[in-house]
Amino acid sequence: MSLERKRVKRSYNIKFKRQVISRVEESGIDAVIKETKVPRRTVRDWVSSQSKITNFDGSQKSKTLNGQGRKETIPFSHALVLYMTDERRDNKLVTTRTLIEYMKRHQHTWLVEYLQTKKSEDSGQKALYKLCQQFSKRHGFTSQIPVTSKLRHWNTPLNGIYNVDETSIYYEKAPKRGWTGKGQKDSGRVLGLTKHPGRMTAVITIRADGKKLPILFIVKGIPGGDIETDELNTYPLGHYYCVQENAWMDGRCWGFYASKVLPRETDGPSLVLADNFDCHVSDEGQDIMAEKA
Repeated sequence: MSLERKRVKRSYNIKFKRQVISRVEESGIDAVIKETKVPRRTVRDWVSSQSKITNFDGSQKSKTLNGQGRKETIPFSHALVLYMTDERRDNKLVTTRTLIEYMKRHQHTWLVEYLQTKKSEDSGQKALYKLCQQFSKRHGFTSQIPVTSKLRHWNTPLNGIYNVDETSIYYEKAPKRGWTGKGQKDSGRVLGLTKHPGRMTAVITIRADGKKLPILFIVKGIPGGDIETDELNTYPLGHYYCVQENAWMDGRCWGFYASKVLPRETDGPSLVLADNFDCHVSDEGQDIMAEKA
């Protein structure tokens, strides 16, 4: 049984391409092909792009002339992002339809030309909607639906609304570089260097009227272990501390937050906003907050 060899695609950097072009001018294309083993079609392409390769001002180790990345379909993308950012800064609703209306007002010529490239009016509208949705996601916007549980509390006083967010904290990070002696006498080793930094999560809460609540620090460790039973007692007063295996805000930490942190800091019925917990707002955590908070 014969096995077909997988063809390996070769790539060449700018420095090599320039050398080949120079050799073609000196010895001719046939001699260069025989010498370098580069396919004739490839060499011809380099010769036809001689000015671009010669005038390229990037790294000679680069294998392309750059600019091969994703091309933005919307030529006024910067202005559109600024418009979306300004609208959200003023708490105005931004929808896909809003973006299309912006294009109609400010980029009407481009919009008409874009729709004319589609097979029909219906397919053009669908493509335009998809384009706006992908554009929004690519530039850091997320789609959210106002839910009934929030609308019920629209008249909640400012001292009853709490916005909670989390941020990771890394400490004891090792330096990236250090000075060592030249040669084999100094190998560059460092005794006691920790490659992996320590990590904890800070759960930060602020009230709508500007009051900042004490921080809940989630320390990496084993629940019920030495850190929780002995070490936490030595931490500075004025904040709260909880232990979790990965220093994440899991269901257990949500329970601690709902039963220990909020009751001591709130005066009555409150609304807690936790939209920014992208990864760790689980069904379990939501149930705990609804039950205990």
